[in-house]
Amino acid sequence: MIYLPKYTGPRLALQSKIGEGPKAVVLRLSADYVVKLRKTGWPIPSVQDDSAVTYALSSECDLLRELHRRKISVPKPLGAYRVPIQTLDFPWPLPKTFFNERMFPGLVMEHIPGIFIEQAPIEKQTELERRALEEVSKAIIIGLNHLQEGFDPAKNAMWVPETDRVYVVGWDFLLPSFRKSPQGVLRD
Repeated sequence: MIYLPKYTGPRLALQSKIGEGPKAVVLRLSADYVVKLRKTGWPIPSVQDDSAVTYALSSECDLLRELHRRKISVPKPLGAYRVPIQTLDFPWPLPKTFFNERMFPGLVMEHIPGIFIEQAPIEKQTELERRALEEVSKAIIIGLNHLQEGFDPAKNAMWVPETDRVYVVGWDFLLPSFRKSPQGVLRD
């Protein structure tokens, strides 16, 4: 079993949802950080909290650290932690009006103050998608060659207009090959 330390860094009194996908929800943790929590269930989702989730989040954190170390444009990871969460935005198994704090395994990373490529001006979207795919190709070149069917840069990459930088924020598609590749197998 993987032990996750408790997150004790900066934290807003309430964490608001800033993004959600089919498998995860992202909450604003502070001015500089967000936390990604795994979720499951439909029509009422709930946050997952078990050893498989802890392993998955630790693997994602290792992957992000490796990609960031190699200058691939991804959010800088702070770590995988048990994070105290207080929010009214996410439908917990408790009534939405019941305000409480709970601990969940989460991946804490830097906040990217951008917009998803699909929300960028139409005339910029093709170029931004090409740049997102260039970042993904850097990961493939170093040996992470598992490109999931249907990777959509418009939904898995963000653009920061002020710096004109593109970040890949949906990196789950690289995890299967990262788990199979010991660090020594990745090419420098």
